Amino acid sequence: YFSNWDNPIWSPDGKYLYISNDTSNSVSVINTSNLGAAPITISAGIGTGPYGLSATPDSQYVYVPNISDMPLGTVSIIEVSSQSVINNVAVHMLPLRHQMENTYM
Repeated sequence: YFSNWDNPIWSPDGKYLYISNDTSNSVSVINTSNLGAAPITISAGIGTGPYGLSATPDSQYVYVPNISDMPLGTVSIIEVSSQSVINNVAVHMLPLRHQMENTYM
């Protein structure tokens, strides 16, 4: 399920564990209420080289920095309710994991 995974994070509400897989360009999602189930793998819409993750304090979104999307770098935005990428934002720099503090992209 995981390929060269890095920096797993819990959603702030504790319902999900997110793991970025930089060699498979995907994010694995583990539902903590059903640990026996296979993880969900989100690959559609994830950029190249996802590395590190951040979740919004309200557990609505997960931000995925894509460090190999060059020359600009991107951040994929996962909507937690659908477990799918809803947007990719060009950030014009090498995106790195960041801490969300009640600010939204």
